[in-house]
Amino acid sequence: MNGKEAEKYLEALGAILESESAESLDIMVCGGMALILQGLIDRRTRDIDSMALVVMEDGAYVLKKPLVRKPVKDAIGRVATVYGITRHWLSFQARTLLDDGLPEGIIERAKVRQYGEKLTVRLISRYDQVHLKLKAAISREGPDAGDITEMGATEKEITAAAEWCLELGYSNADVREALEAIGHGEIAERIG
Repeated sequence: MNGKEAEKYLEALGAILESESAESLDIMVCGGMALILQGLIDRRTRDIDSMALVVMEDGAYVLKKPLVRKPVKDAIGRVATVYGITRHWLSFQARTLLDDGLPEGIIERAKVRQYGEKLTVRLISRYDQVHLKLKAAISREGPDAGDITEMGATEKEITAAAEWCLELGYSNADVREALEAIGHGEIAERIG
């Protein structure tokens, strides 16, 4: 799926939610599609990764693990049927990111997009993407290291991400290895 396709699917989902008077949906999107939709990288991805629902609690937005109700699931399924795509085009598997903690201020830095009155999509910021992509590059193999390189992450962003990964409990050796893989061994030397 490319960015234009993702926009089309999200617009369709927003229209369906409005036409059926379904509840509003406010989601935090991460991963490759969040980068693609912000023009930070140019590649395809198999789905749109939503890591959380954004809800208002005590006057502030907070992230909650997504528990998507049937009308919303049905609307997502209808988009899949109309466009002949997988029913998992909007995935909530990234919800596990909430388990380890997230960079402070992630909601405030997100780029907000509205698809009709019922669908709000928050794209995690470039700064937070660098954090999550470095964490992913440490923990698994995949496109994450390449994404960091392609988006042209700054030394300041990478240093902050590396320090955050150390705070989460990743070893100096693992962080150093990931930094060297993306061509930033000098940062590894400075942080430990």
